[in-house]
Amino acid sequence: MTSNTFSYSLRVWLTSVVSAPLLFIFIEIFRGKLNLQGPGILIGYIVNTWLFDAAFELFFSLATWLVFYLTIMIITRHVHTIKLRAVIISAIGILFTIVTFRVTLLQDGFFNDNNNYLGLMICNCFCIGAGSLFYKLKIAWFMEPEMH
Repeated sequence: MTSNTFSYSLRVWLTSVVSAPLLFIFIEIFRGKLNLQGPGILIGYIVNTWLFDAAFELFFSLATWLVFYLTIMIITRHVHTIKLRAVIISAIGILFTIVTFRVTLLQDGFFNDNNNYLGLMICNCFCIGAGSLFYKLKIAWFMEPEMH
């Protein structure tokens, strides 16, 4: 069996980049935060906002994905059980997401009322955590954790 750590990390990351902005937009619509008149304006807003947010996240989270991928490589060598491995990867992915948002978008603090990025960060944390648990990580025989 071959390892899929690269494609696994890529799928988790890209799923978050694609789905978190949509999740955030729909939450904002549901909460009544957007006062858009007419379905055409609403659809245009959703498409434009999603495109901007997804491109923005793609750019700003590239370094985070690379670190996430390397971390997965390390975890696969040292964590023996599949479920524990998935939980650790999920938690680390969420932590990396928080750090990325803190460094790039939330420099004024997490609870700044003027910052809409906290909600987007929470959506990303959810998508990273869920994606890490949803996708299956396969380990090649030569990458199996060493038994001491």
